[in-house]
Amino acid sequence: MRITERFNQWLENTPQPWLLGQVAILAGYELRHRDDLGLGSSEGLIPLDGLPALREMVKCDSLGRFRPLRGAPTLRRGWQMGPLDVTALIDALNVVYPGAVGLWAAQQARTLAPTEFVGTSRRQTGMYRITQVVTQEQFERTVGEVCEAGCLRRRLWQPVSPGIVSGSSELPLLCPEPCNYLVAKVRDAIVTDREKVLPQAGVVAN
Repeated sequence: MRITERFNQWLENTPQPWLLGQVAILAGYELRHRDDLGLGSSEGLIPLDGLPALREMVKCDSLGRFRPLRGAPTLRRGWQMGPLDVTALIDALNVVYPGAVGLWAAQQARTLAPTEFVGTSRRQTGMYRITQVVTQEQFERTVGEVCEAGCLRRRLWQPVSPGIVSGSSELPLLCPEPCNYLVAKVRDAIVTDREKVLPQAGVVAN
């Protein structure tokens, strides 16, 4: 079954409003922030015309700060988009949460295979190769800071996200492998810890 067909079937068999992360989907396939569900279209919601406008909106939070992690719970409120057909709806959701619908469909088809951090780190080259020597403490600390405290996606790799159960009308945001943002933060943790140790050992860092 194709992604579009599977997703359309889920919409037809699931009560409204449909939810994905911080996004709500209303009848007619209109998108808006889930915290704006109670607002009417005339109550200050800014209409977004097309995917370029949506991409621009998701770049920054309400304070204008760049959002490097799309799964962060910092999506701006006060907008709406639609009505859309199913294909355009999937395209829009993938702008907000890249790959979300496809990952869900793969999980439904039982073809989604998680990748552990060790597998991701082995693919790293250049400045990120150092992530291959991360300690368990550094790894768990970084996962806590990045994933557990700052991302809505549900980890399928170790440590698996604990106790997260989506409602019947909510499509789960899945994380099948460590993302590039986490890899970069793991590198930062290793480098920072080494910089703390070197001066204590009497070594002057260049």
